[in-house]
Amino acid sequence: MGQTLLKVMVDSFERKSAEDSKQKNLPFITISREHGCQGNTLAHMLHDALAKQNHVWDIVNKEILHETARELNVSADHVRKVAAGLDRTIIDEIINSFSVKYYKSDRKIRRTIAMVVETSAQAGNVIIVGRGGAAITRNMTSGIHIRLTAPISYRLGNLIESKGLSREEAFALLSKVDLKRYKFQRDFTKVGGDTNELFDISFDCSRVKHEEIIKMIMALLKERGIVG
Repeated sequence: MGQTLLKVMVDSFERKSAEDSKQKNLPFITISREHGCQGNTLAHMLHDALAKQNHVWDIVNKEILHETARELNVSADHVRKVAAGLDRTIIDEIINSFSVKYYKSDRKIRRTIAMVVETSAQAGNVIIVGRGGAAITRNMTSGIHIRLTAPISYRLGNLIESKGLSREEAFALLSKVDLKRYKFQRDFTKVGGDTNELFDISFDCSRVKHEEIIKMIMALLKERGIVG
């Protein structure tokens, strides 16, 4: 009951390693998406498609932020802001260093996020949504990295419909979130800052339906011997 998610994942990884020492590279999938491309929806559809073939996979998203907050004993809201790539002034740093009893630097929070993401990937059979997953796990050979994109008009329409925003509000939100996500991935990328090199395959959600994307991902998993 008292174990944190990170400890559970570490225990799971160690058990799998002990059971089969030859199986060092367990499969995992990362899904990166432009805001408004419904990455979580795709993750759940993929999870269900795998389950239909008796493959048990987990989905990891917000759990990464909550586990990071628990590990560092800081608020989940603070971790969320750091993960979003929010810029902070020197004055903010000084104020927080005095006002937060267990203050942790942004760099340490980012390192802990990376550790949680890596541990999830190492445990295998997991779909990691966002959180810089593709960049953080770029050196792990058993991952499949999916990128979801779409024109601004398509993504604006999704945001207006799902969040009830005006077109101006949706555009402002879209611009803000896209920039934060780009900065967050770039911070974990060591390939000249070109985040496009991180992905195995990209889909334009305005041209390819989620159902079609799932079929192509499942075909790729079969080609690589991950599913039967």
